[in-house]
Amino acid sequence: MKKIICLAMILLCAISVSGCSKVLNNHETVLKLTNNKFYTKAFSEDLAWATFDENNEHLWGCYNKSGNIVFKTYDAVSGVDAIDGFSEGFCYILSGTSNGTSMFESDLKISVVTKDGNVCGTYPYCHPAHKDYNQLSKSNEFCIAYGGGCVVIQKPVSNFDSNYFEYTIFDENRNALTSITYESIPTVQYGGKGVFEFIQNNNTNFYFSLSKEWLKMENDAELSFYCDNQIYDHSSDSVRIINTQGLTQEISLANEFEDNISVTEVHDNKFLVSCGSINYGTFSLGVYDISTSTLKKLDQYLDKLNDKKILESYYSESRIILPLIGSDGNKYFAMLDENLNTIIEPTKVKSYPIIANGRIVLGEDVYDLNGNKVFSISSMLKNVKRIDSQYIDGCLQIIRNEGNNTYVDYLDIDGKIILEIENDLFIDKGAKIISLK
Repeated sequence: MKKIICLAMILLCAISVSGCSKVLNNHETVLKLTNNKFYTKAFSEDLAWATFDENNEHLWGCYNKSGNIVFKTYDAVSGVDAIDGFSEGFCYILSGTSNGTSMFESDLKISVVTKDGNVCGTYPYCHPAHKDYNQLSKSNEFCIAYGGGCVVIQKPVSNFDSNYFEYTIFDENRNALTSITYESIPTVQYGGKGVFEFIQNNNTNFYFSLSKEWLKMENDAELSFYCDNQIYDHSSDSVRIINTQGLTQEISLANEFEDNISVTEVHDNKFLVSCGSINYGTFSLGVYDISTSTLKKLDQYLDKLNDKKILESYYSESRIILPLIGSDGNKYFAMLDENLNTIIEPTKVKSYPIIANGRIVLGEDVYDLNGNKVFSISSMLKNVKRIDSQYIDGCLQIIRNEGNNTYVDYLDIDGKIILEIENDLFIDKGAKIISLK
């Protein structure tokens, strides 16, 4: 097995009393992952963050899929919430004063950082869950939401004639995109794909950065855009859709279902629609494809569907996992394509699998989306201790033992080792330092 580098041997040589010649170059240091693996982030956009110890000093480091530390910072707070991994080309790092609970401390700042390790901007920050948030908001200007490289700055305006809050959205270049005012503090959050949501009193103001448009809706919609469309409301027989440009449409399903409908979120521009009762034999389930404006109904497995889990199901890569309960009371699943044809027949499982990166993981076997086994982990790696339940960013994490050493392996979708970490050790060959002062 090809190893990136045997770091354990480097350490042994470096401290050998036999006078081993200098192994590390002047600009190279050894970093060790901290014992708290909860602080190790999954890969996102080919990069992963983790906490390291370097010469007894604590830091956050970012490494790529070749095992190279690409940049690091000594300024981030220590809590697990200190860094949001990369998404849409940016990550967000908290710095300032912390006693271990990070985002709930005062005197914090948040920095917008690119995949090149460049700091776009640093802003005062206060999490809405902070115990003194309302009091601090009356006299302080700070960031309260972020995403897509943008930040939302809340500014109190209080004088003889006025008393309100101003919210300004700034892009990654610190340009002001738009502003809105409220007399009292709303809930502000990022919905993905350039969409910000301001929610108050059963009303939501959406800002769509792609079209630079505002849209007000008379409901408290908290939406996450996994694709170009999302459901913002539905009635007993119709569904209302909104896209990332702020355009809306209503889809009538009155002629397709005889009862009040329930719907899932939109993934892969498709959503599931159900109505009726499995217990009374009146249950029906369909999938609506927004891209083609077509509805297809399921005509099998209806009496075996796990009705407590079915509305958590969603399409991914034109496939869906149906959660089933067998006559024996055990969990089963079936995988269907976008035409509701069965790709994988009902299969007994301990937990329902997840589709990601064109693969599903069943125990120690990995399958493609045509139901073919691609490889078996147990035939490649021995003494496996833990296998992740799904691929994340094209990586499947495996933890195993080899002799007295512990390894963390990341496999690609074909079972080849992308990255092998031995005993949590990395070599920093001169990573860029991100300063957040």
